[in-house]
Amino acid sequence: MSRFSVQRQKVAIDSPIAMGGLLGLWAVLTWLSFPGANLWPAAHLSLVPLAMLALRCTSVKRLSIFTYVAGVIWWIIGVAWLRGVTGGGYVAVAFYLGLYPLIFVWGLRLIGRRAHLPMVLAVPLVIVTLEYFRGWAMTGFPWFLLGQSQPVSLIQIADVTGVYGVSFLVAMTSGLIVDLMLNPMIGRGGRLGGTVKWSMGLWFAAMVVALVYGRWRVSQLDGMTGAKLRIAVVQTNEPQSNKNSPTEEQEQLYFSKLLKLNEQAAVTKPGLIVWPETVVPRPINNEMVRVAMGYCQRLTEPVEDEAMRRSLQYWCAVVGYQRQVRQAAIDGGAYLIVGAGAHTDEQVGQQMKRYNSAYCFSPNGSLIDRYDKVHRVPFGEYVPFDKDSWLHKLLLKLTPYDGFDYSLTPGSRYAVFDLTVQRDGKAERWRAAAPICFEDVFPRECRRMVYDASGKRADVLVNLTNDGWYPDSAQASQHEQLARFRCVENRVPMARAVNRGVSGVFDSAGRRIGMVMIAGQRQSISGVATAEVMRDDRVTLFGRFGNVFAVMCGIVTVLLTAMSVLMPKIPGRGG
Repeated sequence: MSRFSVQRQKVAIDSPIAMGGLLGLWAVLTWLSFPGANLWPAAHLSLVPLAMLALRCTSVKRLSIFTYVAGVIWWIIGVAWLRGVTGGGYVAVAFYLGLYPLIFVWGLRLIGRRAHLPMVLAVPLVIVTLEYFRGWAMTGFPWFLLGQSQPVSLIQIADVTGVYGVSFLVAMTSGLIVDLMLNPMIGRGGRLGGTVKWSMGLWFAAMVVALVYGRWRVSQLDGMTGAKLRIAVVQTNEPQSNKNSPTEEQEQLYFSKLLKLNEQAAVTKPGLIVWPETVVPRPINNEMVRVAMGYCQRLTEPVEDEAMRRSLQYWCAVVGYQRQVRQAAIDGGAYLIVGAGAHTDEQVGQQMKRYNSAYCFSPNGSLIDRYDKVHRVPFGEYVPFDKDSWLHKLLLKLTPYDGFDYSLTPGSRYAVFDLTVQRDGKAERWRAAAPICFEDVFPRECRRMVYDASGKRADVLVNLTNDGWYPDSAQASQHEQLARFRCVENRVPMARAVNRGVSGVFDSAGRRIGMVMIAGQRQSISGVATAEVMRDDRVTLFGRFGNVFAVMCGIVTVLLTAMSVLMPKIPGRGG
């Protein structure tokens, strides 16, 4: 048995058919792990093909070419929903992200062939390092992280390690399988081989700890009693084409539908109602409204110039929309958080400052506070590089706005809305933070919203999103899958109001407890979902210290890689 295992260990994988087959298997397993297949066990197997290639291919050049091409193709398919936002950006993103599978096989090849480290540790170390870097570099793209694919029972460790700890756990399974394939099962004396024994022991211990810890944390939440907040999320169904080039009639039609949905939400007697991102057609900040009122007064007299009349009507609409939102809060008898733009009269070059904002109105219609989005999306909300550079001007032509510089100004603070909600005759205080759009996929952003140096500063996350850019695609379900991790990492519930879907409510264990659904459909519909969330006062290690686990993995990986470059190849490993 031992001789057979050693002989099997020396088999090289160099033929184009074998390499293509393994890369295809990696692509299929990874794709099956996420929505819409959602076969989470596939994620545990997905890295085996790449690891085998890294350790068994003798031609570095061929390995690099095949892996990079496969990576680019995978990402072209995986993020195809980006085409509607920016064709040029979509292609550039795919060619950039295609580097990560290549770097994975390079890194694993160095560590696996030269450092005496079981694959059950080497595989997760390398993949977590790359996932963390991908989630940070160039403002970050934390899509398709291995850990995001996993069920509730396995993701509870994220309140200690973040999502990257779950990725580590998942990758350990792939590492274990590689160790079983490449090392003697039976060693001297008829006992388990040393590498196999240690790999199986480490994997089993990690899985048991994760499952036991997860069950304990969920049971804690299920046994809690205390403050609850009833939240109603409103899902609109406004096509992005109308949002980009609307007519006044379209704006009024969709806003009237929104107000009817607000009435529907109010029937459920919530303490908080949430509307999606940028669902109000005009900026409604008080500074803008004050300016608009001055212009609006000029319409009391006849205006002959058609262009001037339309301009004045625009300004009057600013005033009108804010009044309608205030009235919606009063009619709903609840706090109302809505998405709209904000403009200020401070000049940036030739343009005023423009923000993507979340507004919080009280049940009496007063504007409490405004949060301006801090983390902007490249190409979607700004074009990278200096505005005077040729590269910026070139990229601007590839955006959906025909060369118009639509860049938003980032917000300067993480606002928390202070709500005093009446429940059973008692006043209860809730603090809500409102990540906008993709801010809910970034662990560091939501952590900063929920925690500061003194501890927990928010009790609930309220995400306002417009996924109308990606109609009827897997993007919306993928987005929701990412967002639930912010609940576990910070131990706060989350409500998500999404234009065109998917919308719903999660508890602080990442379990969906409410959703907008009609006839089994969650996308391209409008509706309301109401659910009660429990306040979770538990403070997490992740919340206090952030992605320490992922950083430590990165440090260890870099050190191992450096050692592997400097030390001679270990005989018997990797052919």
